[in-house]
Amino acid sequence: MKWIIWIVICWGLVACRHEPSPATAVATPTAVPTLTFDWEAYNEILHASMAPFPPHCENTDHTYYLTRETLTDFNTLATAVNPQKTWTAVAGNIYGQLPTLALTNQLTGAEVVFQLGDIHEVKHLAWAHDGQAVALVYIIYVDSLQERPERVYVLSVYEVAGVAHEEIGRYAAAPSGEMPFAWSPDSRALYFAARPTANAFYRLMAYRLDDRSVQEVLTARADHQPPLFAFSGEWVALAAPSYLAIADTVSWQAKPYPLPTPPLWPMFWLGDHQHLLFIQPAAAGYNVVVREATSGLTRNIAAGFKEIAHWQYDPHADMVTFWADGFEWGYRGDGTLVFQVPMPDSQQNGRFWSPDHSLMLLKRGPRGDEALTLVYLDGRAPVTIRDHLAGLGDPFWAPDNQLFALSQMEQDAPPGEFPSLDIVDIDGTMRWRQRPFFPYTTLIWLSCE
Repeated sequence: MKWIIWIVICWGLVACRHEPSPATAVATPTAVPTLTFDWEAYNEILHASMAPFPPHCENTDHTYYLTRETLTDFNTLATAVNPQKTWTAVAGNIYGQLPTLALTNQLTGAEVVFQLGDIHEVKHLAWAHDGQAVALVYIIYVDSLQERPERVYVLSVYEVAGVAHEEIGRYAAAPSGEMPFAWSPDSRALYFAARPTANAFYRLMAYRLDDRSVQEVLTARADHQPPLFAFSGEWVALAAPSYLAIADTVSWQAKPYPLPTPPLWPMFWLGDHQHLLFIQPAAAGYNVVVREATSGLTRNIAAGFKEIAHWQYDPHADMVTFWADGFEWGYRGDGTLVFQVPMPDSQQNGRFWSPDHSLMLLKRGPRGDEALTLVYLDGRAPVTIRDHLAGLGDPFWAPDNQLFALSQMEQDAPPGEFPSLDIVDIDGTMRWRQRPFFPYTTLIWLSCE
């Protein structure tokens, strides 16, 4: 079976380092110089950058190779697979046409297609727990002819049975840029937090698929942070300047937890959907705190940091990562310290997890002096893959977790030099290098089988 993973690369490379072949001044009868460009040389470089990497699968112990994506006219806006992996939802459009939402059965190939409106951006696309319906949040512009048109969030639900629950509501765009929501545990209701107007408090709403009713269940009396639903749909957390509250989605009774200072945004629910993770400023420094929803038991994962930044939580790895006091830290949800990577400043440019979430690539450093570190979660020491680079593209993993690719430009590269594309093993060994590499190429990993 040919298993394909599609990856679109946003390289963000040092385009300023790329200069085309030197222009040639040609004298004309009026002595006005005419600039020419060596298109033949340019096309040769472009063609070379589109070759497979490596060019074939023979004499290799790996099961994937990299090649250029065949471009199509279809523009994918969002995609999601249901929890049972039986249906795929793809929102997108062909150039010049209005977007559609296609629900495709992975077992039979059957497809249910819904016509969408003139949407500007898809914010969320999420399946219900039973895999039979998908919620779509998208943005439209109202009064689009105005100098500053109003951004409005639209919420809709689509069922694999072909039933459309279109425009459940239109709501004001939030300062955070998000519209929090979660499916109920039984998948028959959609809980969401919305603002009827730009200056209003968040209102927690419940939309029930059976009777298509919308009911306000709770009003957040502060907007320090947007409400945060647990993925399971059992809990919602509300943050205010003087307290943190957690409410269950049955009684909708919020239990306040007094705080001397408001928690920092963002907060996260751990992978068990029962514990809330947040950063708490305190007199002695910043603490990484976990609070259990049912009992209210609160404990510190780590405490006393003078500075903290870039905190994230990965539910697949059950790992909270953050920069603090000169290090990149990684803790499990139970408080176990997994790694500590020296990092003098907080110039962190991204964490890139392997598909199985057992490895992490840490991209760091200021533009013009970037580095890439491979972090293991099994106790092995981190490995610096590249450092002191003038430019470093975002790395991306092969589906088997054994290879990753990255584009780079050395600091001592001569003017006009193109970046290289390197394929690297998880022990840090470079398996393939392609130079020159055209840095704005869309690539995919393909199976050798």
